[in-house]
Amino acid sequence: MKDINDFFDIDKSDEKFHSLTLKNDKEKLLGEKKASEIKDYFHNLKDKNEEKDTDGIRVLVPKDAYKLKALIDDLNTILNS
Repeated sequence: MKDINDFFDIDKSDEKFHSLTLKNDKEKLLGEKKASEIKDYFHNLKDKNEEKDTDGIRVLVPKDAYKLKALIDDLNTILNS
């Protein structure tokens, strides 16, 4: 079973947002299909700010424990499907 923490950097230090970053090297480990699913999922999130970083893809989600939990659950489902 794949763990989200093995692929994403999760930063909760910002006052307004949680930052989830999928680094390029981790994206390669996921494979093209899974990485594409995750990019599509990030793109379709309603309450988010998406940033293209030179090192990977970063998504900022509002600092809401429920939204972060739901996001992590969804990403775990994608990783392990």
